Amino acid sequence: MPTSGVTERRCRDLGVAVVPLGECTIDVAIDGADEVAADWSLTKGGGGALFREKAVALAASRFVVIVTPEKLVDRLGAFPTPVEVVPFSARTVAHAIASAYPDVAIRRRGGTETPFVTDNGNAILDCAFDDIAEPALLDAALRAIHGVVATGIFPSAMTGVVLVGTRNGVDELPAPPP
Repeated sequence: MPTSGVTERRCRDLGVAVVPLGECTIDVAIDGADEVAADWSLTKGGGGALFREKAVALAASRFVVIVTPEKLVDRLGAFPTPVEVVPFSARTVAHAIASAYPDVAIRRRGGTETPFVTDNGNAILDCAFDDIAEPALLDAALRAIHGVVATGIFPSAMTGVVLVGTRNGVDELPAPPP
């Protein structure tokens, strides 16, 4: 069950069967992350597929995240948080977010002036929230803005396990305290 059009096309080219979301149950979803905080909250969507990544993670019985050590942070916010928005409202959403967090930019495609467009036909706002103390609250506040489709914040409750790949193998990140 690919989370991006690029991955779906690659799978089809290689003869790998692709199943649409909702056609079957998902026992385990496995994906990477741009940041993993000590509480297992995540920032995802650096590649622009955050809505689909979150849809698959939410549909899965267990969500496994695999990262390298440099993706581990104490708190989210070192990486710009992507927010997927309906293009019609991109400027008003950017203005609403910028009223509290002034560093908001519409993502552009490959260093051009052309806006990045998700597989869903939406725009991405890259937002610098600095140190995110309450990821679940920020995620909810952003999703409450009319025009926001999804955020790249994956609250810790979504994550089932975090595996960290190192030169010496794979380590399981200890679960955060309840």
